[in-house]
Amino acid sequence: MSNLTASELALFAEGTKDPDKRAGSIDHLGRMFSRYLQGSLSGVCMTCNNLRPTGHEESLGNRRGFWDASLDNAALAARDVAGKVPSLQLDEISLKDIMGPRLRNEKGEPLSTCRYCAFVCDVLDAVFPRFAGMGMLSYASLRLKKVGLTICEGRPLIIWCRGLEFDPSWAHARVDIEVYPKTTKASEQAHGDLPTAGPARPIPESSDSEESLAFMRQALEDCNKNHTACQTISQAEDEIFVPTRLIYIGQDEIRLCTESIGMPAWVAMSHCWGGSTIINLTNATRAAFEKAIAWEDLPATFQNAVTVARQLDFHYIWIDSLCIVQDDPADWEREAAMMGDVYGHAKLVLGAGSSPDPHTPFLRPRAEEWAAKDVEFHPKEGEPVTYMVRRRAVLAARLDQGLKEPPYTSDWATLRRPGPLYQRAWAFQEAYLAPRILHFTPGSLIYECKTHRMLEGSLPPYPSTAEDTLGELTLARKWQMCVKAYTYRRLTFPKDKLTAIGGIATRFQKLNGYQYIAGLWSENLLNDLLWHAMPGAENQGLAYATDDNSLPSFSWGSIDRGVVWTGYRGITHLAKLLGAHVNRKSENVFGDVSTGFILITGRLLRCRVRFDPGANEYLAYYHRPDGTKSAEQWFPSDGMLIATGSRDVASGTVSNQGIRRANIGETRTWRNFDTEASFLCVAKTAKLDFDHIGLVAHHRKEIVIGDWKTYERVGAISNLPEAWYNHAEEIGEKGIVLA
Repeated sequence: MSNLTASELALFAEGTKDPDKRAGSIDHLGRMFSRYLQGSLSGVCMTCNNLRPTGHEESLGNRRGFWDASLDNAALAARDVAGKVPSLQLDEISLKDIMGPRLRNEKGEPLSTCRYCAFVCDVLDAVFPRFAGMGMLSYASLRLKKVGLTICEGRPLIIWCRGLEFDPSWAHARVDIEVYPKTTKASEQAHGDLPTAGPARPIPESSDSEESLAFMRQALEDCNKNHTACQTISQAEDEIFVPTRLIYIGQDEIRLCTESIGMPAWVAMSHCWGGSTIINLTNATRAAFEKAIAWEDLPATFQNAVTVARQLDFHYIWIDSLCIVQDDPADWEREAAMMGDVYGHAKLVLGAGSSPDPHTPFLRPRAEEWAAKDVEFHPKEGEPVTYMVRRRAVLAARLDQGLKEPPYTSDWATLRRPGPLYQRAWAFQEAYLAPRILHFTPGSLIYECKTHRMLEGSLPPYPSTAEDTLGELTLARKWQMCVKAYTYRRLTFPKDKLTAIGGIATRFQKLNGYQYIAGLWSENLLNDLLWHAMPGAENQGLAYATDDNSLPSFSWGSIDRGVVWTGYRGITHLAKLLGAHVNRKSENVFGDVSTGFILITGRLLRCRVRFDPGANEYLAYYHRPDGTKSAEQWFPSDGMLIATGSRDVASGTVSNQGIRRANIGETRTWRNFDTEASFLCVAKTAKLDFDHIGLVAHHRKEIVIGDWKTYERVGAISNLPEAWYNHAEEIGEKGIVLA
């Protein structure tokens, strides 16, 4: 609480002027101090609150004064509704604190005697085979590993963990666990000694079971009959669309269908190619496929998809490798441009979430790690009570959202689902555009539509997926959240960076009417320019080689890294866009780009960038007119940066200094450098927020575009004092080029 950000300080200062907020802040602090003072007397654990949702200052329903000031009315209303049921969310608990009952002090005594923390440790034992050995780690290491608790009366207890399981594709990988009573005994016991954990349904041991089939049919039937919003979405499109090709899947035949077939209902498939060689449509196989496609020639995931589609009474299915001519670049470009319509107009999308490649079936028994396991809790009195624990197939959203889980939230953009499909970039838009999708994840079937989300093991009411239920966002912000979610994922071919999200871009352009500029939008370009790469890749080349991806440096698509935008408050633009141009490689407006640039004016400051190898970070500074050096400012670079020029080994001097972004796989020649760069001031923000913000760039003399000076972006920078802007020079009406 003492480490308040500048933004929080501004909110606090504003909040103290409001009597209600001031009273709420005082009440919040009073509840916190009261809990700390009475905790030792009442026997309530300061770490886990005895796994109960009440009696904590963060219990939902308690107003928190200025801590609520950043929430809009819709988010506050959702928090109030959620608080009508006793609820508590505890985030970022140190694993050291949770493991108190297992750790010993110098006298050999346990650091804690909390039975509830001991129960959480037993749960982690059941889920993570290596957890028992973590007691051997240093306290410092244990503090870096985090646990969260989501406690809500009537719902399963959720324990989320970060740092307990290694995932090479996800730094700080998170695993969610749900805990629920094995029988009704725990729910029926009236005494308050038991953990708060509501009921859940069992999940079938195989996705190929009769129970799973019944779940699929019930979910789809309920959606078709009762979801007005889903019906409106299906009927709202002005255009009539039918894919160029579909696969007919009658009971006795499978064949490629290209003739006019009216307005069929079709299923579309979302799957991983996995680098495998599979059956596909080519100019050579087209005629044969139009006659028949042999069942035994289909890989396992395709067979599974056909089986499910038939069971749900569909007669047509769309599968990319069988409906796009794979050896015809023109056909691929044309069909890729229509991908949004294929998935957006499909009656249902089947997501083969658990299959890493087409040869691994998704209708199969579930792996042992997903099976529910027994864990006992020992109350003070009476017999032990058995709870079931299992991994969750969907990472839990914040409890204060209640049952509202709309798209475009931070959780929506960052909480990854377990399963290889959810690491695939193409699959993001396939799921996003789908009016209804049935996910076959490793741990559960999930039915998701534009009304709600159902898991096999969950009980109603189900979380709502309707848009804007936690506050209305601008289209610009929604696009940025889509890019954030998309860029976390992997692409096999870098040239597909824009194409694989082109279907979503098509939908956004229908709503905003703006020009699409290499992943950015013309009317929001100055804001869109302020993306930055996720930290952690300061020693890793992220820029694509030109032969693989020729997007300009101002585009987020030019690097192989997840990108984000900071939600700045009260932004005022200080730069001006003069023009923009891109050269596309095909007629697809939302496809690959060969070259591009934007023409911009404003203020430019000559500065310097140095790399600090000890702190592993890039720092920018400049020399004031009187020769003194400004304070250094950290900035998130676009991956590893490389100093250009030549170095005299004897003297250590560098000539023709400059800086550029390193390509993927490239290594740094000089670990220590301090070199020339420029700061382009783009905007300023509200006082006490981030002040002046912009881009760090370098003049690329070897790149000639007309008679303009051409700059390459190497990072974004914020939190700069006004002096950086005041000491910068006006670029002038002619402007400079960012390429």
